[in-house]
Amino acid sequence: MLSVTFNISFNNTSKKVACGKSQSVNQLVQTALEKFKVTGQHGELFHNGKRVDSSLPIRLTNLVNNSKLVLVVSDESKEKIVNIKLAINAKNEIKSYILKTSNTRSLREILEEFEKNNGCDITGGEEFELTVLNSKIGGNSEEMNSSLKSIIGSDVSSLVMRLAYLQANSNAEEQQKINEIQMQRMREYQRQEREKKEIEQRSREEAARQTSQQQQHHEHHEHHEVQSTDNVENHKASEASNNSFKRQLDRSEAAQTSTSETATTDDTTTPEGSDQASPAPVEQKDTLYIPSQFSTYENPDDDYEMTVDQAQKYHKMIINSSKKPAAPKPKSKPSKYSIRIKFPDRLMLQLEMSDPTAKLGHLLKKIDEYLVPEFQNNYNLKIGYPPFSKIPISLTHNNTSLEDSPFFQDEKIVLIWESLTTHAKGPYIVENDFARENIKRINELPEIKLETNRSNLPADPSPRSAVPSVPSSGISQNAEKSSVNTSKKVPKWFKPTK
Repeated sequence: MLSVTFNISFNNTSKKVACGKSQSVNQLVQTALEKFKVTGQHGELFHNGKRVDSSLPIRLTNLVNNSKLVLVVSDESKEKIVNIKLAINAKNEIKSYILKTSNTRSLREILEEFEKNNGCDITGGEEFELTVLNSKIGGNSEEMNSSLKSIIGSDVSSLVMRLAYLQANSNAEEQQKINEIQMQRMREYQRQEREKKEIEQRSREEAARQTSQQQQHHEHHEHHEVQSTDNVENHKASEASNNSFKRQLDRSEAAQTSTSETATTDDTTTPEGSDQASPAPVEQKDTLYIPSQFSTYENPDDDYEMTVDQAQKYHKMIINSSKKPAAPKPKSKPSKYSIRIKFPDRLMLQLEMSDPTAKLGHLLKKIDEYLVPEFQNNYNLKIGYPPFSKIPISLTHNNTSLEDSPFFQDEKIVLIWESLTTHAKGPYIVENDFARENIKRINELPEIKLETNRSNLPADPSPRSAVPSVPSSGISQNAEKSSVNTSKKVPKWFKPTK
């Protein structure tokens, strides 16, 4: 409730007067005087025989809605000297002045006296807003000509007035700059998307060409095997010619695939002397994953059907679970790190760190290189799984090696990025800092690909679902075979704990 209503009595007449909770009691008095059409007199309010302090806001007087008040008027002016401190919020600094004056003077006269005593220009040039207690008064409003006593009452002996200059155009200019930056980033993102589609199209064409080459290679290889089996008697004589044919074929295949992005690894019959040195490992670079849609796999009903073999396996696991578990082996320290950081706008940054002795400060510096300047050194990091512990960031912790930190004991870690600024909106990462091949979609992650294509995986060999009927003469023999050949498969839904 932002406003309250009071039943105010005056000269045996009662009227309802409404006002806001942020207004002062003196403003309620002025409203009541206008309601009862009383002019030129001073008023006070009483509640249960006690005078209500006119300097307090209504929300601090403990007056509830529909409280009964009594208005008492008098002819006394009650002029009083008030100590006033004027705080001016200028563009780049805050100025303050102090003045003693009468509470019967108007606000405009008080500001003119401040200018006269301090030799400054306060009211000229720009629009301003004056805050007196809980009242905000515009520089061109009629309330500037009202007396100070009518606003604060006669009980106040000292107060602070705040003057702020209005800057209407600056906000519009800042919003226009933000809009231009967002449009520029959108155009850059669209350009990168077009280039990415062209790269994907070229990669599909290259993959199709490599597939056709592999098929031709397999056809030649199968044809060679058929010829070698038909000529068993002349195997020794034809072995030399076959080996030379394979050598020539492998050399031509290696020359064709050397310019492609991935090398063919299906050839297992390369003779000695033709092996090439293995390529040097490619250094993994930081990758930015942008949001995208993907579908999840739902298990069909037959995945939940338990067979006899699976029930026997399950029974054996229950028996083994009662045994004392083996002592856990000491965990070795990570040799490298692959850290994924999730942002509020669903972007995910994957950082590759090959040095496990790097310090936490190095990781924070690496993150800041990709952030928008306003979010640099202005965020928290949390572990990406319950209980979502916050990683302490300080001068002492930043000098701690990652391998010695309890939060970085695994090679693959997921973190959550949070801005210290409340209600901060993205973008948080500068996408221009990444090469085109290092910006990927979320659905290109290996685990997302596996989840999306689970329906295309080969099915497990179907174990026996019941004990088959056999003749009486072979019962014992088949029973032994069934006990020996018990399937080791378990249902997909059953994952026993270690």
